[in-house]
Order: sequence, then C-alpha cells, then structure tokens
Amino acid sequence: MGGGEAGEDRGPERAEYLRVIVSELNRISSHLIAFGSFTADMGAFTPFLYAIRERERVNDLFETICGNRLTYNYARIGGVSGDAPPGFLEKTGEFLDYFEPKLDEYNNLISYNKIFRPPAGQRRRDLRGGGDRLRADGPQPARLGRPLRPAEGRAVLGVPEVRLQGMRGHRGAREARDCFDRYMVRINEMRESIKIVRQAIAQIPEGPVLAKVPRVFKPPVGEVYFRTENPRGETGFYLISDGSVNAYRLKIRAGSFVTMNIFEKVTRGLMIADVVAVIGSFDIILPEIDR
Repeated sequence: MGGGEAGEDRGPERAEYLRVIVSELNRISSHLIAFGSFTADMGAFTPFLYAIRERERVNDLFETICGNRLTYNYARIGGVSGDAPPGFLEKTGEFLDYFEPKLDEYNNLISYNKIFRPPAGQRRRDLRGGGDRLRADGPQPARLGRPLRPAEGRAVLGVPEVRLQGMRGHRGAREARDCFDRYMVRINEMRESIKIVRQAIAQIPEGPVLAKVPRVFKPPVGEVYFRTENPRGETGFYLISDGSVNAYRLKIRAGSFVTMNIFEKVTRGLMIADVVAVIGSFDIILPEIDR
C-alpha cells in the first residue's frame, strides 16, 4: 500500500457526485453553526437563530436522501448507501437559490458591521492552524493552506468536472491574520460550496451508486495515509496492515485536536475577553479533542 489523497477511485461515477453534493451541504451546515456560535460568543445572539434556521433546511435534505439528519452515515466503501430520491436534486437547487442571498444578509448584519469588525491596526497575528484556519493566516507555501478537496484548480473529491476556487480571508487583504479572517474564510467557503453543489447537480450522470465490494477486507501488508478536508481542517487516517482483517495500527488525525495544540501560544498574554474570541474562531468540536 502507498500514500493516498482525495481524488483516487471511489466507486461509481454517480456516487462520486452524490458524495460531493452531500459533503458540501455538510460543510455549509457545519459553517452555519460556526458562524452562529461565534457571533453568539461575541454577544450577537440573533445570527445564531438565523444559522439554525438555515441548518434545519440542510438537515431536511439529509433526511430526504438517507433518512438521518445529523449522523447520516451516507458514504460507503464503494459508493453511497442509496440513490437520491426523486425531487432531491431539485429541492437542493431550491435551497441554494434561497440560501445564497442569505450570505449577503449575514455580511450586512455582522461581517461589515463596524461594531463587529476589528479596527485597523488592532489585529493580531496568530500561529498557523489547519484547513480554513490555515488559509485565514495568509499566503502559504504550495504544500500548505491549500484545500485538500482539492488543491486549487484540481477536481473536487475525484470528480474532474467539479472544481474549487481558492478561499482567503477578508477581501484578500493578507496584512491581517486573526479571528475575523477565520470567520470570513468560513463565510466565503459557504459561498464556494454553493458553486460546487450547483456544478455537481448540473453534471451528475445516471447509473449505479454502489459498487460490488468483498464482504471481508484483507488489505495487503503495508501502510497507507489517506487525508481529506472536513470543515475543521485536515482529517487523516494512517493505517498499518499485517495482512489480517484487523488493522495492526490505526491513527486518526483530527483537525480540532491539532488546532488546540497552538491555543496556549496564540492566547498567551491576552485578556479573557480575547480568549473567548480566539476559541470561538477556532470552531472546535470537543469530541475530537477529548478522545
């Protein structure tokens, strides 16, 4: 076995497109919670209600396609658990048409509100994190800061026809690298996810959604590292096989756990109120940390 990244063979072509659609809807759902909870931490509660309202519509789509709203477990080895039911793609398109103008509403309400925006010259430079946090930290070497779904200019999740543009922080101004930039990267990523889902809906082919796979897997002796990007950064799986049905070793790299490694250095010397802003901008999930 060797190293791997997103873009390798994943099953029937239609299943690949369905994975793209559901994955990007999941990214929107996750970033809505990040947007709402972060503004609530900063004292603005109303945006959280808006975020929950939109997230419920995404959860309705998940329930339509697989019967579950949160831990929907839709992806399978060799494809997905089931085909999109009649009307799902149309409903998804309707949601995108509804949701895209809401991002402008969020920006008018919060992002460009002078109470919420940090004054010029009062931003802090933080240490690098991962995923959207890393992209908010300014230009990076080619191997850093690029979305793993994919690198800029490549196909999304192995679908060559669906492409992703690069995301940066506030209006591309890279002099500032702080909590506000991490917030704006997520706002911009939701807009990009809308574009990705629209591409996938327009191009999705007919066909099967699950390949025939063996009932028992015995990977060859060796090791492999596979990584992709969830809404909170790089997720990696390092597997060592001794040729049996059980893994000799499995190591999972979780984005939130890695991000918290820099929390102490980032917050050193700050006031307590600033610490609240920093931890909110990290958008951590505690079960990824307390493992």
